[in-house]
Amino acid sequence: MSKGNPDKVSPSLARRALELAGGDRKKAYSECVKLSFQITGRIAPGFDNRDLQAFYEEVFDR
Repeated sequence: MSKGNPDKVSPSLARRALELAGGDRKKAYSECVKLSFQITGRIAPGFDNRDLQAFYEEVFDR
């Protein structure tokens, strides 16, 4: 399985989604989809869950 690309992720969206998911990284992607729809009207946030998890690993697991 290929590793995601954290550069595709909007940091502010990812952080807000993690807050809404109560810190649960597995649930955060669903929150990203919801937030993306609220903000842009599009369901796709422009990155997938692998990208989001790679972002969290880069930011929080150093």
